Amino acid sequence: MDLSRLREVDLNLLTVLRAVIEYRSVSRAAEALGVSQATVSKAVAKLRSALNDDIFIRSSGGIQLTARTILIRDTVFEITDKAIEILGSSEFNPLGGHVLISIACDEIVASFVIPRVVNKLGARICGRTYSVQIQGLSNTSYDENTDYFFILHSSMYTEESLPKNMRMRTLGKASLKLIIRDNHPLLSDKSINIIKDYPRVDLILQYASLNNRVIKYKGETFSIHHSDASLTTPFLFTAIQLLRDRDAFLLCPLVSSRSLQGTGLQAIDAAKLGIEVEAVSYTHLTLPTKRIV
Repeated sequence: MDLSRLREVDLNLLTVLRAVIEYRSVSRAAEALGVSQATVSKAVAKLRSALNDDIFIRSSGGIQLTARTILIRDTVFEITDKAIEILGSSEFNPLGGHVLISIACDEIVASFVIPRVVNKLGARICGRTYSVQIQGLSNTSYDENTDYFFILHSSMYTEESLPKNMRMRTLGKASLKLIIRDNHPLLSDKSINIIKDYPRVDLILQYASLNNRVIKYKGETFSIHHSDASLTTPFLFTAIQLLRDRDAFLLCPLVSSRSLQGTGLQAIDAAKLGIEVEAVSYTHLTLPTKRIV
């Protein structure tokens, strides 16, 4: 890297860019930064010139970010977060202290993601001990002692509907699995129309429900509604117990056959059975506050 080029870059512009992205208002960005609106406007003009992009467009609904700004938003937030982390504390003890991580997610995401997160982190984070708290989406809360706070769920927002105090990053899409017991008739007779002929169990997970989704299967189209299910429950364990004793089925994302070992059930990729349904997108929402990322 040619470090001399950094001398030509006004890194303060990143601070202004973050404020404008976060507050979607030049005046509110100026207030948050403690500078005049004219100062922010001048910085925006420099950013537009440097990036060769409008950055944002004014509309009747307020400021709308351009595609280029949306593309670089996460990078801008990561850079400024790191700058605060490195320079914003007067005390630095990499081997001391305890890190508290709070993650809000539904049961399916928790069972799939959390073990991987913990295994990835290992025993310590940068030499510091840590603890992870898992909470449901319906009772999400955090306190001032939380160091890192994450919300993981299926997409409930679009870029246009995202609250101004949040930013969103799509982690990926999870294809649906068909959960049935090991001796289900479908396993020996592929001509069975399981959607039409067998009872369905629905998991009612906040923001991750299949309610009102459309399924295409064996040349037919089916609209999924919780009211049509033989049983609905918010508890995965309850659903597993029900499926073990009857020839019902469950469509659910982020469940693998490995996770069902010993339950008498198995998970089959819905697509392999010719079941066409839109994959569930899982998203990471970030609250841009001082201690919460």
